[in-house]
Amino acid sequence: MGESPEAFASAVCDAYQNAGLWQTLSTEGYKFAVENYSVDVIQERVRNLLFAVNNRWYLIHNVVELDGWGAFKKHVAKMEHEYERRILREQDLLPNDGSDGFRTSGFCCVCGTHTHFLTSFMYSTGNTPDGRAMPNWREHMQCEHCGMVNHTRAALNVLHTYAPPEIGSQIYITERLTKTYQWLAERYLTLQGSEYYGPSHQPGSIVDGIRHEDVMNLSFAENSFDRVLSFDVLEHVPDPDRAFSALFRVLKPGGVLIFTVPFLSDSVVDVVRATLEEDGTITHHMPAEYHGSSVDPEGGTLCFRYFGWEMLDKLRSVGFRNVRCLAFWSEEQGYLGREQYIFVATKR
Repeated sequence: MGESPEAFASAVCDAYQNAGLWQTLSTEGYKFAVENYSVDVIQERVRNLLFAVNNRWYLIHNVVELDGWGAFKKHVAKMEHEYERRILREQDLLPNDGSDGFRTSGFCCVCGTHTHFLTSFMYSTGNTPDGRAMPNWREHMQCEHCGMVNHTRAALNVLHTYAPPEIGSQIYITERLTKTYQWLAERYLTLQGSEYYGPSHQPGSIVDGIRHEDVMNLSFAENSFDRVLSFDVLEHVPDPDRAFSALFRVLKPGGVLIFTVPFLSDSVVDVVRATLEEDGTITHHMPAEYHGSSVDPEGGTLCFRYFGWEMLDKLRSVGFRNVRCLAFWSEEQGYLGREQYIFVATKR
């Protein structure tokens, strides 16, 4: 370790040239690995790392893997001062001239290039102490090259470093009319995508040239996919437990589910905003909240819930293993917002 690039380089050279120190580092590293990870997990991590390096994907900086509420509480205790530093740094990035948008420099892991990230104050989440609007970082930070925003770039980043697919992998994504689908379709010819067009359509039917699927009642055969991706969709599902079961069913053994949802990191339980009754009516427990929709850009899609940490236990009860929340933040890679969350689970 070193306080400067030169000092760090010198420390690396010392470790390489000092046989005793090298042996100590190797022994301690091995001991840490076998005490904290299974052989299968270690092999998976090494395999994924080699794939990422060979295909020029970069690991997300500052990722912490959390398996539940207890781990998160310990994480928060360690991160108190770091959270404060991040918030202050994000405030420093804001313009002082009252402009509607601004650019920050960084490295896009999707493009593999140095770029600028474009941010506006649409969907602003609050104000700084001096009254400036605070951006919704997650929905912005759009790369000026590939056009991907913060949470989309991060999701693709996780896919290619935590569960990298082969060229011929069977992949299903619960969207079809999006830039994310288009990006994946150009690289994975067997990609399947779908949209939800309402209860009047049968799962698997074609509507205006697009496959219709109900994520609670998927029409795909059991054990169909190596990877299933779902980004900001499951909050719009009346019964997410049924959706988790359906997603588990269509995954092959060893297949991986990667998804994002609105997540309340400080809550053990889900917050249910609305429920769908047996007679088809909707009961609103909170003011109705609609999110942007590719199928209905004008009206949007109703949000039924925000998720809490109990979601991870529900995934385990369905049969998923190695269920974890990836918590991360990186100014250089354009993943701001104090902390972002992506969820990964593997089928037994």
